[in-house]
Parts: sequence; structure tokens; C-alpha cells
Amino acid sequence: MKSAVTLLASHWRKVLAIKLLAKRRMAAHMVRTFIKGFITRNEPENDCNRAFVRSVRAEWLKRLSKQLPKSVLIKEWPQSPKCCRETSELLKGLHQRWLVRKYVRSITPERKRLMDEKVVAEELFRNKKASYPSNNELETLRRNIFETKFKRSDEKTIYCLQVIKYDRHGYKQRPRILLLTNSAIYLLNEKDMKPKHRLPYKSIVEVTASDLSDGLLVIKIPADLKQDKGDLILDCRTHLIEAVTKIMIMTKDHEKLNIVSTGSISHATIDGKVNQISFTKGHMNGIIKRKDGILEVVYIGFVITRAEKY
Repeated sequence: MKSAVTLLASHWRKVLAIKLLAKRRMAAHMVRTFIKGFITRNEPENDCNRAFVRSVRAEWLKRLSKQLPKSVLIKEWPQSPKCCRETSELLKGLHQRWLVRKYVRSITPERKRLMDEKVVAEELFRNKKASYPSNNELETLRRNIFETKFKRSDEKTIYCLQVIKYDRHGYKQRPRILLLTNSAIYLLNEKDMKPKHRLPYKSIVEVTASDLSDGLLVIKIPADLKQDKGDLILDCRTHLIEAVTKIMIMTKDHEKLNIVSTGSISHATIDGKVNQISFTKGHMNGIIKRKDGILEVVYIGFVITRAEKY
């Protein structure tokens, strides 16, 4: 009986060893096939590299599905292995056409009208008017940089304008981009569109302008905003009425607009000090700093009388 058990156990161990040997041979064959496939991956598909190439294609398609461009303006395309280059070029063309089709279908009639106006403006002013390229570049920078990097996901751009910001101390001029969203006012660096200032509409105390022909705008903010250095002083040039109208619509409080006729506008600095901006009639519009340190706005034209206001 004991010898029978020993014989049975030895045969069973033999069976287990044969199964383990077959499993190890299969594993070695798979590893060997994988290595051969990797070595010959750039050759035409054959028996040696077929399994490897198919696995590479499957993995590349999975990665590509997560890295597809989201906008027509994005021209970059994920790199592909050599065995997928032809497929990559076909998919790139198909995806670009799909993005264009999606974008075209999303254009509203109002948006189409604005785009048609831009085409006409290009025909009329390109290489003829010095200010035309800068306006075109501003729109490109806003869409490609601010919209993708700095704008909050819950915000929508309403209005964009090039302005001159004056420091509260020293009145140094700084080119800025005044940008309005549905929730806040932004002042952006003109070169890289990086936000230098963000002011929610609910934080605006008052929007002040004169009753003259200048473009100066003072946005008064609460003194307890520690991150700010006082009221904002902006020169909107000929776009003052347009900019103020947009701001008033967004604040939904027309009482915050103050049109002064006293010949001067006050503004606060970070230390609570109040300075004055004076107005002087001249032969051309402009803003200068006087020797006594006061900011002086030179205007031309007429002053609106009380009778004319009504």
C-alpha cells in the first residue's frame, strides 16, 4: 500500500512538473517574441513583430483619445510611433475637419456678422492704417493666452479695450488691457495678458468721469481691499462712453456713476490720502503731470450745461 502511494505521488509530481515546464516555456516564448518584435518594430509587419505592433497601435490609440486638440487654433498633434504614422495623418485630417465643422455650426448670426466686419476691416485697413495690426494682435492674445490660462472657468468675456493706467503715486503711465467679464474687471499686462488687477463688480464704490471731452475714468474701490493700492485711474481715450456703459450694465447699479462738473476729480491712495486730478482747456486732448505733482487733464471742445443735460 505504501509503495502504491509513493508511486502515485511521484507520477503526480511529474504531471505538475510537466505543466510548470510548459508554462515557463510559454512565458519564455512570449518574452522572446516581444523582444524580437521590439527589435523589428520598424520593419514591415511580419510574424515576428505582428503582436508587438498591434499592441503598440492599441496603446497609441488610447493615448491619442486623451490628447486630442480641443480647439481649431491648436495645431499641435500628439507624436506617433513609426508603425502608426500613416494612420496618424489620416486621423489628424479627420479630427481637424470635425473641429472646423463643430466650430462653424456653433457660430451665431451675430458672431458671423462681427466676423464679416473683421474681413471688411482687413480689406480696408491692412497695410494702410498703423493701428490695425495691434487691434488684431490684441484679439489673438486674448483668445490664446488669457482665455486659456488666466480666465476662470465660470467667467465669460464681455468687453476688451486698450487703456493707459496711471499709478496712484507718481502717475506713471502703464499700458494695460481693460477686460470685462460677467463677474469682474481685469487689468491685464499688454505683453503677456497676465492679470495685474482683478476687481469684482460688487466691490466698486463709484465710477467717476468728468462732463468734458476727455477720456479719463476713475474707478473707486473700498479702502479695506488690502491687495489694492487705491482707486484705479484709467485713460480710455475716445472709448470712455463705451467702456463706462459696459461697466454700468454689469454692475446693474447706475447710481454708482458720478459725472462731475467741478473741474477736478478726487482719488484715494493706499494710505488713505486723497489727491486731486485737475482739468484744463487746451488745443488738444492729453494728460500730463504738472511740476507740483498734480495730474492735469487737458481737454478740447465744449462743456455741457445743465440745460443741455436735460
